[in-house]
Amino acid sequence: LKRNWSAGKKIFAGLIFSLILEVCQFAFALGMCDITDLIANTAGACVGVGLYSLIKKALKDKTDKAVNSVCLAGEICFICLMIVVTVTNLH
Repeated sequence: LKRNWSAGKKIFAGLIFSLILEVCQFAFALGMCDITDLIANTAGACVGVGLYSLIKKALKDKTDKAVNSVCLAGEICFICLMIVVTVTNLH
């Protein structure tokens, strides 16, 4: 997303991306295509944009570094969890 986009444009981009995913699910018969997914994903985009705005006000120039660090830590935790689940299910 572009930095100079308004919050509304960013949320709309989240809506469109979610809609594309739902259409692909329907077209390729992968999973279930459901309007509640679209609503929940758009609500998640609203929360994400709102949280980022609050963090940006608090941290100013350090926002991107802080957000990237938190996301990296979350990704590492997720990968470790998936390894544990995979190893546990193999036995």
